[in-house]
Amino acid sequence: MNQNFKYQFLFIGNRSGLYNELVSTLIEEFHELKIPEQSLLCSFNDIDRIKGNQPIVIVVGHDNSELPTQYHDWINSIALSSNIILPIYFEDFNKEITDKTLKKYNGIKYTSPAPIVSIILEGFNLLRKQRKLFISYRRTDSRQVALQLFSFFEERNFDVFLDSHSIPRGIDFQHNLFHRMMDCDAVLLLDTKNFLESDYCKEELERAIANRIGILRIKWPNSKNPPYSGLIDLYSLECDSFNAEYLNDRVLEELALRIESLRVRSLASRQDALTTEFIETSSRKGKNAIQIYPNIIQVKNEGATHIYFSAIGIPTSETFHYAEDLLDLQLKSGTQFTLIYDDLMLLQRWINHLDWLCKRSGLSVLKKSQFENIS
Repeated sequence: MNQNFKYQFLFIGNRSGLYNELVSTLIEEFHELKIPEQSLLCSFNDIDRIKGNQPIVIVVGHDNSELPTQYHDWINSIALSSNIILPIYFEDFNKEITDKTLKKYNGIKYTSPAPIVSIILEGFNLLRKQRKLFISYRRTDSRQVALQLFSFFEERNFDVFLDSHSIPRGIDFQHNLFHRMMDCDAVLLLDTKNFLESDYCKEELERAIANRIGILRIKWPNSKNPPYSGLIDLYSLECDSFNAEYLNDRVLEELALRIESLRVRSLASRQDALTTEFIETSSRKGKNAIQIYPNIIQVKNEGATHIYFSAIGIPTSETFHYAEDLLDLQLKSGTQFTLIYDDLMLLQRWINHLDWLCKRSGLSVLKKSQFENIS
């Protein structure tokens, strides 16, 4: 990997305290993702440090509703190469952001650094922009809360899987359910008293743990279920967490913050599992496989270099496009590269679709189930 490659975070504004909070949280998440801190370039108002050919996320945090004039032309000129331009407001977007250049961008209300840092990571393509959650619950115990969480996270730009809303009629229910779980960022597990009495719920839990998918375990006050192993974030509800059959607003906001952090840790865990298995398999076959980035593995054989790019979840055409663009920037002409992904639990028709897409993109693809066939 080119050591000059940088993920560029530019903060425009005069809220230095906010900038420092964001940088500190961003560095923590880079460590979680096992990306060298040196790969992150953070700039406070210094546009001269920013390069136009590498990932850029611009955050605007200014207590003046008008953007300082020296930035207008620059932002307009760089907008096409910037992944995200994000204005921050504290109470009312329309009152706090009156600048014509900024009003066309969808801003975010400041509650804490975590949601903003998640958006920055999405802008760097270190988190998927498709924010996907899976709700695991027992219908007889927690249907109303499941519906509430479905609506709450959908409003916050998550693609939420809920069995009663997300699977079409007339198709294999369980296979489609596990397919969708494999593509989620994290699982919201509604751990009611009788959750483990359902064989379906137990299997969902076991598969999530086996595949290192992060779980936010929302534990009901009367639940006596034992602790679970794996990447699990426990949130214990109290009697005052409810308004009638629903969770109150304070609990919902706290769950939203927990999910932002869990998404990053879940991605890091799954990325590590996939790349580690590939490296170990390659080593057994006598190949010198070196992880040069969390999602990039380099294999050298008889003078030839082959780069493998690992994708978490279900690859899409956008995944193919991003892999080619990223690797074209970093690799010398003639270097081979291949996209690898975990095909466990995926529907066969989707695997067939990815094979079809592979033939048309020119990008070589290797499934986890084929690792032993590496030659």
